[in-house]
Amino acid sequence: MATNSDPRLLLPDYSILSDSKFTQMLLTSTSNTINQDALIELLSQREILIFIRQLTQLVNKLNYSQLQYEQWSYYYNLGMTESIWSGRVSKKMAEANSLCYTYGRSKKLIKQRREKYKVQCDKNQEAINEYIKQTPVIIDIQNITTMVNNLINKDQYELPLELERRKTMLRLDAEEHKLVEHFYQLKPRQTEISSAKIIWKAIHEQQNVIHEIAIFKKWLEVHTQASSFSLQHIQLPNIYHIFTSPCF
Repeated sequence: MATNSDPRLLLPDYSILSDSKFTQMLLTSTSNTINQDALIELLSQREILIFIRQLTQLVNKLNYSQLQYEQWSYYYNLGMTESIWSGRVSKKMAEANSLCYTYGRSKKLIKQRREKYKVQCDKNQEAINEYIKQTPVIIDIQNITTMVNNLINKDQYELPLELERRKTMLRLDAEEHKLVEHFYQLKPRQTEISSAKIIWKAIHEQQNVIHEIAIFKKWLEVHTQASSFSLQHIQLPNIYHIFTSPCF
C-alpha cells in the first residue's frame, strides 16, 4: 500500500460483484447461530439478494463516513491540545532531513472536513433507517444486519489500518518538526547533522515497516482459512525490500 493512498481506493464496491461472489462473501460472514441451508435458500431469491446487496452498500458508506469523522475529530482534538498546525519547518529543511512537509492541515480545513463527515454520517444512518422499513417479511433483519457488518469489517481491514496509520504519522511528523527546529537552534556540528539525518530517515522507514507488519497480521487473520490467496495479493513494498536487498 502506498503511504499516500486515497482511502476511497480501499472502499469496496459491492454493486459490481457477481451474485455468486457476493453470496459466497455473505455465507463466509455468518455466525454459527444462522442456519446455512436456510440462508442459502434465502439468498437464492434474487429480490432478497438485491435487497441485501443494497443494504450492504448503505452500511459500507456509513462505515466509511464514521471512520473519516473519527479521523478528522482526532486531528481537530490533537490540534486543539498540541497546536499541530503551527511550528512547521520549511519545505527545504523538511526534505533535507527526510521529513514529511505537508504533514498537517489548517485548522479551518480540519473543522470543515470534520463537519462534512458528521453530516454524511447522519445522512447515511437516516438512509439505512428508511431502507430497513422496506425489509421483506421473510427476512430476519437483525441476523442480516449482523452478517452485513461482519462482511464489511472483514473485507475492509486495510481501510481502518490506513486511517490509523495517518493518525500515528500526523503525531510523529508534528513531533519531528519540533525536534528538528530545536536541533538546529543548538547550532550542531556537520557530523552531528549527518548523524541526525540518518536517524530521522531510519525512523521514517521503521514506521513504514511497522505499518506493513500490521497489514500483514490482519491479512493473515482474515485469510487464514482461504486457500486461494497468496502473498501476491498483499502489497508490502518495504518488507519485500528488506528481504530482497543484499545485507553486505
